[in-house]
Amino acid sequence: MQTDAKSLRITIAGGGVTGLACALELARRGAGVTVLEASAKAGEGAMARSGGMLAQGFESANEALGTVFTGLAAQALSLWPAWAAGIETASGLTTGFRQAGSIAPAMKPDDDAWLAGLAARAEAQGIEAVRLDVLEARQLEPGLGDGLTSALHFPGDGEVDNRALGPALVAACEAEDVEILTNARFDDPADVEADRIILATGWFASLAADRVPELAAIQPVKGEMIAFGGGGLTLSQSLRGSEIYLSQKADGRIVAGATSVPGETGLDVTTRARTRLQTAAARMLPALGRQAVIDQWAGIRPGTPDGLPLIGASSVPKIALALGVFRNGVLLAPAVAKVMADYVLDGIEPDPAFAPGRFGR
Repeated sequence: MQTDAKSLRITIAGGGVTGLACALELARRGAGVTVLEASAKAGEGAMARSGGMLAQGFESANEALGTVFTGLAAQALSLWPAWAAGIETASGLTTGFRQAGSIAPAMKPDDDAWLAGLAARAEAQGIEAVRLDVLEARQLEPGLGDGLTSALHFPGDGEVDNRALGPALVAACEAEDVEILTNARFDDPADVEADRIILATGWFASLAADRVPELAAIQPVKGEMIAFGGGGLTLSQSLRGSEIYLSQKADGRIVAGATSVPGETGLDVTTRARTRLQTAAARMLPALGRQAVIDQWAGIRPGTPDGLPLIGASSVPKIALALGVFRNGVLLAPAVAKVMADYVLDGIEPDPAFAPGRFGR
């Protein structure tokens, strides 16, 4: 049953990429939307600390999360070109979006087996992927290291400047009359005057599991990253290795990430992690071995036991969940927003594979 969007007041807890994407979609469909952001500034958090990867092909093949994830990621990637253009038009700001593809190179002996697994999973799920020999890979990315033995090309993949996306999304939401309240933490659903409440918070959502039991499934996973100045280097597209990825942003920076440390919530970058990332980056792209590291940071991804997000109704009245997107929050944002708007406004149930209560209490 359809709902009159103009009569709905919707509160979204969380001003990250998922929360802002949901706010923008709902507002564009006529709903009145308020976003509660716990920090002093919306559009930052895990989004600003991510790599900004839109690697639907690579992630679907590498993570092996099944066809339900592949379908959601494919839907998201198909939405991204128009979604980015709409955000840029509404905000007057760039998102740094580009869809130039990604290359997964085999750079060390055990990478050949990893690459074969990627290719097999891509074929099984109907993901466009092209095997490349050394010459073909170097034609696409001449700077790849001497250890290169073969590669897999995902021509549909893309990337975005994650630090530019946040301010652009905030401005686009404000252009649609979304009310964004900062330093506003979600505590008790009973204190929120709204027809529907959407929880789109980060890893700390599990701290509210006593009020919303489905949130107990959220698990923090720390990721550390570094950035090189670029030094005149130009990457034709993102590079996705077995132990690192490289992505160039609009200002020329080349970001390298990321570690994965389950259960950790500190935002420090260890010397061991920095060294590991530098070594892997230089193996993949030797020119980076001569570049200075100009930045380092860590972020906390909100994961779940099965790697799939929580999208749909909570057992608590009025509350819906759109969180647990792990390391694909930026990629999935427009699709999760559409699914959530379809559910809240049109009563279209999300895929049960994403049901928030699937892990029990």
